[in-house]
Amino acid sequence: MKKLFLFAGILLLLCGMSAAVFAGGKKESGNDGTAAPVKPSATTESKPYAVKYPVTLEDDLGVVEGKKNRQLTFNGPVKRIIVAEKGAALALKELGVLDRVVAAGQWIAGYKTDGLTNKPTDEPNMPGYENVAPIGGTTGIDVEMVISLNPDIYINLFSHNDQADQQLEKAGVPIYSIGEIENIEKILEIIGDLGVMTDRVAEASRLQSSMSGIIKKVENAVARYAQPDDKKPVVFMFGWVQDMATLQTWSPAGNTIVSDLISKAGGKSLAVEQGLTGWVEYSVESLLSADPDIIILPRGDWEFSSIEQFTSLELAKNLKAVKTGRVYIIDSHLIWDLSYKNAQALELLATFILGREL
Repeated sequence: MKKLFLFAGILLLLCGMSAAVFAGGKKESGNDGTAAPVKPSATTESKPYAVKYPVTLEDDLGVVEGKKNRQLTFNGPVKRIIVAEKGAALALKELGVLDRVVAAGQWIAGYKTDGLTNKPTDEPNMPGYENVAPIGGTTGIDVEMVISLNPDIYINLFSHNDQADQQLEKAGVPIYSIGEIENIEKILEIIGDLGVMTDRVAEASRLQSSMSGIIKKVENAVARYAQPDDKKPVVFMFGWVQDMATLQTWSPAGNTIVSDLISKAGGKSLAVEQGLTGWVEYSVESLLSADPDIIILPRGDWEFSSIEQFTSLELAKNLKAVKTGRVYIIDSHLIWDLSYKNAQALELLATFILGREL
Protein backbone atom coordinates (compact mmCIF):
# COMPACT_ATOMS: atom_id res chain seq x y z
CA MET A 1 0.00 0.00 0.00
CA LYS A 2 1.60 3.21 -1.10
CA LYS A 3 1.04 6.76 0.04
CA LEU A 4 -0.24 9.26 -2.44
CA PHE A 5 2.23 11.94 -3.40
CA LEU A 6 0.61 15.34 -3.31
CA PHE A 7 1.72 18.91 -3.40
CA ALA A 8 0.51 20.78 -0.29
CA GLY A 9 0.59 24.57 -0.36
CA ILE A 10 2.28 26.02 2.67
CA LEU A 11 2.21 29.65 3.71
CA LEU A 12 5.63 30.46 5.18
CA LEU A 13 6.46 33.07 7.78
CA LEU A 14 9.59 34.24 5.99
CA CYS A 15 9.69 37.80 4.70
CA GLY A 16 6.04 37.56 3.79
CA MET A 17 6.86 35.21 0.92
CA SER A 18 5.21 31.86 0.20
CA ALA A 19 6.79 28.55 -0.74
CA ALA A 20 5.59 25.03 -1.38
CA VAL A 21 6.30 21.69 0.23
CA PHE A 22 5.60 18.23 -1.13
CA ALA A 23 3.77 16.25 1.54
CA GLY A 24 2.66 12.66 1.14
CA GLY A 25 -0.53 11.16 2.50
CA LYS A 26 -1.29 13.92 4.99
CA LYS A 27 -4.72 14.01 6.61
CA GLU A 28 -6.57 15.78 9.37
CA SER A 29 -9.91 15.06 10.97
CA GLY A 30 -12.91 17.11 9.93
CA ASN A 31 -15.78 18.04 12.23
CA ASP A 32 -17.59 14.85 11.24
CA GLY A 33 -14.62 12.71 12.22
CA THR A 34 -13.73 11.83 8.64
CA ALA A 35 -10.26 12.20 7.20
CA ALA A 36 -9.57 15.29 5.10
CA PRO A 37 -6.43 16.50 3.31
CA VAL A 38 -4.20 18.64 5.48
CA LYS A 39 -2.94 21.92 4.09
CA PRO A 40 -0.38 23.15 6.64
CA SER A 41 -0.48 26.93 6.89
CA ALA A 42 0.79 29.83 8.93
CA THR A 43 -0.82 30.46 12.28
CA THR A 44 -0.72 33.29 14.78
CA GLU A 45 -1.15 31.16 17.89
CA SER A 46 0.97 31.75 20.98
CA LYS A 47 3.51 29.39 19.43
CA PRO A 48 3.62 30.63 15.83
CA TYR A 49 4.37 27.49 13.85
CA ALA A 50 4.53 27.47 10.06
CA VAL A 51 2.43 24.28 10.14
CA LYS A 52 -1.10 24.34 11.48
CA TYR A 53 -1.14 21.46 13.95
CA PRO A 54 -2.52 18.89 14.62
CA VAL A 55 -1.44 17.13 11.43
CA THR A 56 -1.71 13.42 10.63
CA LEU A 57 0.95 11.78 8.45
CA GLU A 58 1.01 8.27 7.05
CA ASP A 59 4.09 6.04 7.01
CA ASP A 60 4.94 3.03 4.78
CA LEU A 61 4.34 0.06 7.09
CA GLY A 62 1.72 -1.16 4.62
CA VAL A 63 4.44 -2.47 2.30
CA VAL A 64 4.78 -5.37 4.75
CA GLU A 65 2.29 -8.12 3.97
CA GLY A 66 -0.59 -8.09 6.42
CA LYS A 67 0.25 -4.62 7.75
CA LYS A 68 -1.36 -1.23 7.26
CA ASN A 69 0.31 2.16 7.10
CA ARG A 70 0.48 3.89 10.46
CA GLN A 71 -1.51 7.10 10.96
CA LEU A 72 0.65 9.42 13.08
CA THR A 73 -0.88 12.59 14.52
CA PHE A 74 1.43 15.44 15.51
CA ASN A 75 0.08 18.10 17.87
CA GLY A 76 3.20 20.20 17.40
CA PRO A 77 6.73 19.91 16.03
CA VAL A 78 8.75 16.95 17.27
CA LYS A 79 11.47 17.88 19.77
CA ARG A 80 13.08 14.50 20.48
CA ILE A 81 14.01 12.40 17.44
CA ILE A 82 15.64 9.00 17.06
CA VAL A 83 16.63 8.18 13.49
CA ALA A 84 17.81 4.82 12.14
CA GLU A 85 17.61 5.56 8.40
CA LYS A 86 20.50 7.34 6.65
CA GLY A 87 18.51 9.34 4.12
CA ALA A 88 16.24 10.72 6.84
CA ALA A 89 19.29 11.50 8.99
CA LEU A 90 20.82 13.51 6.14
CA ALA A 91 17.55 15.37 5.59
CA LEU A 92 17.21 16.21 9.30
CA LYS A 93 20.69 17.69 9.18
CA GLU A 94 19.77 19.83 6.16
CA LEU A 95 16.56 20.93 7.88
CA GLY A 96 18.66 22.26 10.76
CA VAL A 97 17.28 20.06 13.53
CA LEU A 98 20.34 18.06 14.56
CA ASP A 99 19.95 19.47 18.06
CA ARG A 100 16.69 17.53 18.36
CA VAL A 101 18.24 14.14 17.50
CA VAL A 102 18.80 12.27 20.77
CA ALA A 103 20.03 8.98 19.26
CA ALA A 104 20.67 7.30 15.91
CA GLY A 105 21.52 3.98 14.29
CA GLN A 106 25.12 2.85 14.68
CA TRP A 107 25.83 3.41 10.95
CA ILE A 108 24.84 7.08 11.47
CA ALA A 109 26.07 7.96 14.97
CA GLY A 110 29.68 8.03 16.13
CA TYR A 111 32.73 7.02 14.13
CA LYS A 112 33.58 4.33 11.61
CA THR A 113 35.52 1.33 12.86
CA ASP A 114 38.69 -0.11 11.39
CA GLY A 115 37.92 -3.31 9.47
CA LEU A 116 40.98 -5.09 10.85
CA THR A 117 41.12 -3.96 14.48
CA ASN A 118 37.41 -3.15 14.96
CA LYS A 119 38.53 0.02 16.75
CA PRO A 120 36.99 3.47 16.13
CA THR A 121 38.70 5.66 13.54
CA ASP A 122 38.76 9.46 13.21
CA GLU A 123 36.22 9.34 10.37
CA PRO A 124 32.59 9.94 11.39
CA ASN A 125 29.86 7.66 10.10
CA MET A 126 27.96 10.80 9.16
CA PRO A 127 29.38 14.29 9.77
CA GLY A 128 27.32 16.11 12.38
CA TYR A 129 26.31 12.92 14.19
CA GLU A 130 29.65 12.24 15.88
CA ASN A 131 28.34 12.92 19.39
CA VAL A 132 24.90 11.37 18.97
CA ALA A 133 24.26 8.24 21.04
CA PRO A 134 24.07 4.99 19.00
CA ILE A 135 21.08 2.69 19.53
CA GLY A 136 22.43 -0.36 17.69
CA GLY A 137 22.29 -1.62 14.12
CA THR A 138 20.35 -3.81 11.72
CA THR A 139 20.99 -6.92 13.83
CA GLY A 140 19.25 -5.38 16.80
CA ILE A 141 18.57 -2.06 18.48
CA ASP A 142 18.64 -1.34 22.19
CA VAL A 143 14.89 -1.27 22.79
CA GLU A 144 15.19 -0.26 26.44
CA MET A 145 17.45 2.65 25.51
CA VAL A 146 15.00 3.89 22.88
CA ILE A 147 12.12 3.74 25.36
CA SER A 148 14.14 5.49 28.08
CA LEU A 149 14.95 8.40 25.72
CA ASN A 150 11.21 9.07 25.35
CA PRO A 151 11.34 10.15 21.67
CA ASP A 152 8.54 12.07 19.99
CA ILE A 153 9.29 10.03 16.87
CA TYR A 154 11.45 7.05 15.93
CA ILE A 155 12.28 6.97 12.19
CA ASN A 156 13.40 3.66 10.73
CA LEU A 157 13.33 1.38 7.70
CA PHE A 158 10.27 -0.86 7.66
CA SER A 159 12.24 -4.11 7.40
CA HIS A 160 14.86 -3.68 10.09
CA ASN A 161 13.39 -5.26 13.19
CA ASP A 162 9.69 -6.06 13.40
CA GLN A 163 9.95 -7.58 16.88
CA ALA A 164 11.65 -4.46 18.23
CA ASP A 165 9.01 -2.26 16.60
CA GLN A 166 6.26 -4.23 18.33
CA GLN A 167 7.96 -3.74 21.71
CA LEU A 168 8.38 -0.02 21.06
CA GLU A 169 4.78 0.45 19.97
CA LYS A 170 3.58 -1.41 23.06
CA ALA A 171 5.61 1.08 25.12
CA GLY A 172 3.98 3.99 23.29
CA VAL A 173 6.90 5.04 21.08
CA PRO A 174 5.61 6.62 17.82
CA ILE A 175 7.28 5.02 14.77
CA TYR A 176 7.53 6.41 11.24
CA SER A 177 8.70 3.57 8.97
CA ILE A 178 10.12 4.29 5.53
CA GLY A 179 9.36 1.65 2.92
CA GLU A 180 11.10 0.63 -0.29
CA ILE A 181 12.37 3.70 -2.12
CA GLU A 182 11.87 2.82 -5.77
CA ASN A 183 12.03 6.31 -7.28
CA ILE A 184 13.30 9.79 -6.57
CA GLU A 185 9.78 11.17 -6.13
CA LYS A 186 9.49 9.08 -2.95
CA ILE A 187 12.47 10.96 -1.51
CA LEU A 188 10.76 14.28 -2.19
CA GLU A 189 7.72 12.97 -0.32
CA ILE A 190 9.76 11.88 2.72
CA ILE A 191 11.49 15.27 2.91
CA GLY A 192 8.05 16.88 2.89
CA ASP A 193 6.90 14.70 5.78
CA LEU A 194 10.03 15.48 7.80
CA GLY A 195 9.51 19.20 7.18
CA VAL A 196 5.98 18.97 8.57
CA MET A 197 7.03 16.88 11.58
CA THR A 198 9.75 19.34 12.54
CA ASP A 199 7.99 22.56 11.47
CA ARG A 200 10.81 23.23 9.01
CA VAL A 201 8.65 23.48 5.91
CA ALA A 202 10.62 26.38 4.42
CA GLU A 203 13.86 24.41 4.63
CA ALA A 204 12.15 21.30 3.26
CA SER A 205 10.74 23.30 0.37
CA ARG A 206 14.16 24.69 -0.52
CA LEU A 207 15.67 21.20 -0.45
CA GLN A 208 12.88 19.83 -2.64
CA SER A 209 13.13 22.77 -5.04
CA SER A 210 16.86 22.18 -5.45
CA MET A 211 16.22 18.50 -6.24
CA SER A 212 13.35 19.30 -8.58
CA GLY A 213 15.52 21.77 -10.47
CA ILE A 214 18.13 19.07 -11.13
CA ILE A 215 15.45 16.56 -12.13
CA LYS A 216 13.99 19.05 -14.62
CA LYS A 217 17.45 19.82 -16.01
CA VAL A 218 18.02 16.12 -16.63
CA GLU A 219 14.56 15.67 -18.15
CA ASN A 220 15.28 18.47 -20.64
CA ALA A 221 18.68 17.03 -21.56
CA VAL A 222 17.27 13.53 -22.03
CA ALA A 223 14.44 14.85 -24.19
CA ARG A 224 16.99 16.63 -26.37
CA TYR A 225 19.90 14.19 -26.56
CA ALA A 226 18.76 10.67 -25.60
CA GLN A 227 18.66 7.87 -28.16
CA PRO A 228 15.35 6.28 -29.24
CA ASP A 229 14.21 3.54 -26.88
CA ASP A 230 15.51 0.71 -29.07
CA LYS A 231 18.97 2.31 -29.21
CA LYS A 232 19.37 3.53 -25.64
CA PRO A 233 22.57 2.22 -24.02
CA VAL A 234 22.26 -0.74 -21.66
CA VAL A 235 23.74 0.11 -18.26
CA PHE A 236 24.98 -2.16 -15.48
CA MET A 237 25.74 -0.82 -12.01
CA PHE A 238 27.75 -2.82 -9.51
CA GLY A 239 26.54 -2.96 -5.94
CA TRP A 240 28.40 -4.47 -3.02
CA VAL A 241 31.28 -6.55 -4.40
CA GLN A 242 31.61 -9.78 -2.45
CA ASP A 243 34.87 -10.86 -4.07
CA MET A 244 36.99 -8.44 -6.10
CA ALA A 245 38.94 -11.30 -7.69
CA THR A 246 35.81 -12.91 -9.16
CA LEU A 247 33.65 -9.74 -9.34
CA GLN A 248 30.80 -11.56 -7.61
CA THR A 249 28.39 -8.79 -6.63
CA TRP A 250 25.00 -7.94 -5.21
CA SER A 251 23.53 -5.39 -7.60
CA PRO A 252 20.34 -3.31 -7.80
CA ALA A 253 17.80 -4.47 -10.39
CA GLY A 254 14.23 -3.39 -11.16
CA ASN A 255 12.01 -1.62 -8.62
CA THR A 256 15.00 0.10 -7.00
CA ILE A 257 16.15 3.71 -6.92
CA VAL A 258 19.03 2.76 -9.25
CA SER A 259 16.79 1.45 -12.03
CA ASP A 260 14.70 4.62 -11.73
CA LEU A 261 17.76 6.87 -11.97
CA ILE A 262 19.18 4.98 -14.97
CA SER A 263 15.86 5.24 -16.79
CA LYS A 264 15.44 8.94 -15.99
CA ALA A 265 19.04 9.56 -17.15
CA GLY A 266 18.33 8.14 -20.62
CA GLY A 267 19.56 4.57 -20.29
CA LYS A 268 18.22 1.05 -19.86
CA SER A 269 19.12 -1.02 -16.82
CA LEU A 270 20.63 -4.37 -17.79
CA ALA A 271 18.97 -6.07 -14.82
CA VAL A 272 15.57 -4.62 -15.76
CA GLU A 273 16.03 -5.79 -19.36
CA GLN A 274 16.66 -9.26 -17.95
CA GLY A 275 13.46 -9.15 -15.90
CA LEU A 276 15.21 -9.01 -12.51
CA THR A 277 13.86 -7.05 -9.55
CA GLY A 278 15.14 -5.96 -6.16
CA TRP A 279 18.74 -6.75 -5.25
CA VAL A 280 20.21 -9.73 -7.08
CA GLU A 281 23.43 -11.71 -6.91
CA TYR A 282 25.26 -11.21 -10.19
CA SER A 283 28.20 -13.24 -11.46
CA VAL A 284 30.97 -12.14 -13.80
CA GLU A 285 29.83 -14.85 -16.24
CA SER A 286 26.41 -13.17 -16.47
CA LEU A 287 28.07 -9.79 -16.97
CA LEU A 288 30.39 -11.09 -19.69
CA SER A 289 27.50 -12.77 -21.47
CA ALA A 290 25.30 -9.65 -21.41
CA ASP A 291 28.22 -7.30 -22.26
CA PRO A 292 26.47 -3.97 -21.44
CA ASP A 293 27.25 -0.70 -23.20
CA ILE A 294 28.02 1.17 -19.96
CA ILE A 295 29.28 -0.01 -16.57
CA ILE A 296 28.95 2.13 -13.43
CA LEU A 297 31.21 1.48 -10.45
CA PRO A 298 30.33 2.73 -6.95
CA ARG A 299 33.32 4.18 -5.10
CA GLY A 300 33.43 3.42 -1.39
CA ASP A 301 34.84 1.37 1.46
CA TRP A 302 33.28 -1.88 0.22
CA GLU A 303 33.30 -1.15 -3.50
CA PHE A 304 35.85 0.24 -5.97
CA SER A 305 38.54 2.83 -5.35
CA SER A 306 39.13 3.72 -9.03
CA ILE A 307 38.10 2.86 -12.58
CA GLU A 308 41.52 1.29 -13.14
CA GLN A 309 40.92 -1.17 -10.32
CA PHE A 310 38.18 -2.66 -12.49
CA THR A 311 39.52 -2.19 -16.03
CA SER A 312 42.91 -3.72 -15.16
CA LEU A 313 41.29 -7.01 -14.14
CA GLU A 314 41.84 -9.78 -16.66
CA LEU A 315 38.17 -10.73 -16.30
CA ALA A 316 37.06 -7.28 -17.45
CA LYS A 317 39.37 -6.59 -20.38
CA ASN A 318 37.10 -8.05 -23.07
CA LEU A 319 33.98 -6.17 -22.00
CA LYS A 320 32.59 -3.71 -24.55
CA ALA A 321 32.37 -0.91 -21.97
CA VAL A 322 36.07 -1.32 -21.13
CA LYS A 323 37.13 -1.31 -24.79
CA THR A 324 35.07 1.79 -25.60
CA GLY A 325 36.01 3.71 -22.45
CA ARG A 326 32.50 3.72 -21.06
CA VAL A 327 33.27 2.60 -17.52
CA TYR A 328 32.48 5.32 -14.99
CA ILE A 329 32.73 5.71 -11.22
CA ILE A 330 30.44 7.52 -8.80
CA ASP A 331 30.71 8.10 -5.04
CA SER A 332 28.59 5.39 -3.46
CA HIS A 333 26.98 7.71 -0.90
CA LEU A 334 25.28 9.59 -3.75
CA ILE A 335 23.47 6.37 -4.63
CA TRP A 336 23.01 4.29 -1.50
CA ASP A 337 22.11 6.99 1.04
CA LEU A 338 18.61 7.35 -0.51
CA SER A 339 18.42 11.07 0.10
CA TYR A 340 18.46 14.45 -1.62
CA LYS A 341 21.91 13.38 -2.88
CA ASN A 342 20.17 11.07 -5.36
CA ALA A 343 19.42 14.16 -7.48
CA GLN A 344 23.17 14.75 -7.79
CA ALA A 345 23.58 11.08 -8.73
CA LEU A 346 20.90 11.48 -11.41
CA GLU A 347 22.77 14.38 -12.99
CA LEU A 348 26.06 12.46 -13.00
CA LEU A 349 24.44 9.36 -14.49
CA ALA A 350 22.91 11.50 -17.23
CA THR A 351 26.33 12.92 -18.16
CA PHE A 352 27.70 9.36 -18.36
CA ILE A 353 24.79 7.96 -20.37
CA LEU A 354 24.28 10.92 -22.71
CA GLY A 355 28.03 11.37 -23.12
CA ARG A 356 27.98 15.13 -22.52
CA GLU A 357 27.83 17.77 -19.82
CA LEU A 358 24.29 18.93 -19.16
